[in-house]
Amino acid sequence: GLKTAGLGLTAIGAGGFAGASYAIKQFANTGSTLDDMSQRTGASVEALSRLDFAAKMSGSSLSEIEGSTKKLHKSLAEAIGGNKEASASFKRLGLSAKDVAKLPLDKQMAAIGNAITAIADPVEREAAAVDIFGKSGADLIPVFNGLADAVARANELGLGWTSADAETAAALGDRIDELSS
Repeated sequence: GLKTAGLGLTAIGAGGFAGASYAIKQFANTGSTLDDMSQRTGASVEALSRLDFAAKMSGSSLSEIEGSTKKLHKSLAEAIGGNKEASASFKRLGLSAKDVAKLPLDKQMAAIGNAITAIADPVEREAAAVDIFGKSGADLIPVFNGLADAVARANELGLGWTSADAETAAALGDRIDELSS
């Protein structure tokens, strides 16, 4: 009996360690992803973590948002640079590309998302999303539909990462990788 109980406790202890190890690795990976993405997109870690929550709540992912962000930045640059077609994409939504470009990423997504979801015709809504975000723009429509509520809920729950959190997690991930090597 005592020997069997000891084996059971050992198994529980090993399982607890494995679970904690997994949680630490997930923390490091998430923070590193947010930190790297912040550097690539210029968006704050805080904004990206709110977008990440909104994406998850609608069945999307932050990586899909990042891909769309690249196309958004290209569309903004083209519109500001005088490309009439790109400029018309923003004007159809009642937005100025110059004004949108001045906003942080989460506010850009909210402004564009609100304008897109206000379009009653689903075909026009999808076309507007694709014009600005490329082929994956249509996949963002569910994110836009729930963006305001998801951001409010994330704030209410105290969810989200800070830049310091992400930097700490990225450094931890680097140390784990060094130890693994």
